[in-house]
Amino acid sequence: MINDSMNYKRITIFAKDTQNDMKRFIGHTILILLAEIFLFCPTTMSQNNPYKINDQLYSYYQKCSNAIRKPEVLLMADTLFHMAEKKGDVKAQCLALNLKSDHYYFKFLSI
Repeated sequence: MINDSMNYKRITIFAKDTQNDMKRFIGHTILILLAEIFLFCPTTMSQNNPYKINDQLYSYYQKCSNAIRKPEVLLMADTLFHMAEKKGDVKAQCLALNLKSDHYYFKFLSI
């Protein structure tokens, strides 16, 4: 009888320790998963365009590209350049400058 009650106490203590260990393991696993989500989520939500520039700037760049033969594209390129400058996107600034040369190239082709 005494041995049975001692065994019961040992099993109960062991079960509580195991339960606490499992809670810690699950808690740490959840923390690791959350950390991975927050670390890798920005890379999956970053630029989705071939030039790897800001998506807002890329949509404006597409508008400029569609109007490449019109003289207004020169002003649009300046606007894109200043927008990219505010966002600190050097690649978009280069594309904005290149739009002007593309405009003159296509204008020369149509002569």
